[in-house]
Amino acid sequence: MIPRDAHRAPVSLQFFILCRNRPDFARQAIQSAMRQTANLLEIVISDNSTDNLVESLVQSEFPDLEYRRRTNNLSVFDHLNQCLNEATADYVCLFHDDDLLSPRYTEGIFKTIARYPNAVAIGVNAWVSEKGKPPYLSLRTTGKTYVVRGPRQLAAHYFSRHQPGFAPFPGYVYATARIRDLRFDATGGKYADVTWILGVAARGDIVWIVEPLMTTRLHASNDSRQESIGDRLKLFAFFKKHISTLGQGLIEDFRFFLYKKILERDRRNLLALSPSRRRTVQAYMTRYRCVRFLRLDHHRSLLQKAKVRLVQRFRPRAFKYPHGVA
Repeated sequence: MIPRDAHRAPVSLQFFILCRNRPDFARQAIQSAMRQTANLLEIVISDNSTDNLVESLVQSEFPDLEYRRRTNNLSVFDHLNQCLNEATADYVCLFHDDDLLSPRYTEGIFKTIARYPNAVAIGVNAWVSEKGKPPYLSLRTTGKTYVVRGPRQLAAHYFSRHQPGFAPFPGYVYATARIRDLRFDATGGKYADVTWILGVAARGDIVWIVEPLMTTRLHASNDSRQESIGDRLKLFAFFKKHISTLGQGLIEDFRFFLYKKILERDRRNLLALSPSRRRTVQAYMTRYRCVRFLRLDHHRSLLQKAKVRLVQRFRPRAFKYPHGVA
């Protein structure tokens, strides 16, 4: 851990809010960014809409904010890359228009940057909100910060069992100089954000703030809800290509994750497996469940999970959900 340096020069933060055809959500996201207790960020509205509703909103309600209209109907990942190309501050955030910031978001970010000045990225815990369901935390662990050291540890948080969760992608703040030549690969399919953040982790430590400083909202128009078996196969190919970095255990965990999805679709008659292919998949899953219990990392994860539960039971932390979030 690197101690805070009180004499360190202040850093700058460029905060892109990526918008597309959701003016009501965009209004709330912009308002949450403007209500920061440490109002030291440069807000940029990056509008990739196919209509003029977000533009009209910004002109009428937020005329003093910087507004950039994208005219080529960019893909999700081309839009992200365009913002990275334009980043000029010390740190940059690629926030989504359907998520919300806690008023203490930038305060927490700047304090963590001061404490970990060599971190390549800072992420924050989040409340996950879905209509009709109780909110829950994306990351369940102890302490004030959680350090992720390398892509293998980060990938395990996404795809291995008994993990404490992860910091959602939209809340990350990146050290601009450290990711200057790193871009999203749109050919990676739906999980190109995962391959991107693994690339970030390969360049240095990532620090997660355990306090929930944002709310991520799940709804019918979320891009993250639209995926296919093909997307998972693309990610699987990426993992196999980088097996020396990610490890065989992660490959096996993801294969189980992939096969489970395939069998679910087969049972719902959305995918027709041949009898021999179905038996092969089922045999692998049975073998995986047995072999998993021989892996040391599996038992470490179980012990850490039990430790977190004990700490939370006897020393509960009173994180309060921001009621009124729609």
